[in-house]
This record gives sequence, structure tokens and C-alpha cells, in this order.
Amino acid sequence: MLRSYDGGRIYEKLPTVEVRTGHDTHTDSSYDGGVLMRACGWDESAGASNCTGWY
Repeated sequence: MLRSYDGGRIYEKLPTVEVRTGHDTHTDSSYDGGVLMRACGWDESAGASNCTGWY
């Protein structure tokens, strides 16, 4: 997950969790404190990351 105080121009990376094929993964909730956050995932087969929009 990423967190930004300025609409995504500058962001900080929050702790990551490995998601393994065929397994469920849980991440702890994070209080956003009124800042924008988004989730990203790495697609190993495509060699690229995908992220949600800033919410």
C-alpha cells in the first residue's frame, strides 16, 4: 500500500504482504488520517505492477 499527503505526487510505501497463488491473504487495516491511499500488486508473469486509484 502507498500513502500520500499531496494527491500522489509524493508517497510513502507501507508494509507489504506476500500473496501466494491459491492462498488467502489478510492485511491489517490502516487508518488513513484523511490522506489518500492506494493498493498495488506485482504481477510476476507480466513483470509489472498494478495499482488502484488514490482513495
